[in-house]
Amino acid sequence: MDNARLVDTIRIMMSEEHLSAYILPLNDEGEMKVVTAADEKGFDCGLDKLTEWLSDQLKDVRNPEVALDGMCHTEMSVRRLVTLLRNAGGMTLRTNLGLSSRWLNMAGIAEEAAAPMSPMASTDNLSPHERVKLLRANLRKVHADGMLMTLPEAISHVIGYQVPVTKYIFPAEAYLLVDSQRATLYIDRRCVTADILSVLLNEGIGLGDLSDVRKGLREYFEYNILLDPNEVSHTLFHSVERIIVEDSVKV
Repeated sequence: MDNARLVDTIRIMMSEEHLSAYILPLNDEGEMKVVTAADEKGFDCGLDKLTEWLSDQLKDVRNPEVALDGMCHTEMSVRRLVTLLRNAGGMTLRTNLGLSSRWLNMAGIAEEAAAPMSPMASTDNLSPHERVKLLRANLRKVHADGMLMTLPEAISHVIGYQVPVTKYIFPAEAYLLVDSQRATLYIDRRCVTADILSVLLNEGIGLGDLSDVRKGLREYFEYNILLDPNEVSHTLFHSVERIIVEDSVKV
């Protein structure tokens, strides 16, 4: 990836959107890159240092607006960032600005070909159906009717296939939505061969398009849903219209 070209593209987007800064995730370890009109800097030591640097960079800007893609940052990190930016001088955070295909094309970032999922060796001698059943039992212990799973390793363990791992600057590439009656894997359908689909359906796991995960959350029918704010993205967290149980369960 051409970092200089990406940064130049982000600055064009910032100019069109009247932004003072844009925050990019670098990986799932919390590392981020911040781009301003005049500088850029990577951070791997938490949001406090990031906010301190931004405050210094934008101290002469009137009513600065900072933006990020809410699909790429967890609910908890956005909560903390909103508070830190407000306390550091009243900076506003926008969470609805992702890198659309227009900007990705301008940055020279091509979509990678989706590869079929590969089977994983079982470590617990359970079938996917039995793992979902166990997951529902664990959810009942915390009084939750369902949950959205977003971590690739957790989803892979449940379904028995290795799902794609989230790449730099992109949202998650697989989600598993579980309620009392259904389990639905939201993923790029090109990752699921006919044989894999047959196995998943036989195990009681349905398939949905990756782009439909927000629709799935809006149509979720249970009384409540468990969402871990340290794992679920800000955008998906706020797509739910049911009572949210903020917790985590063992898979």
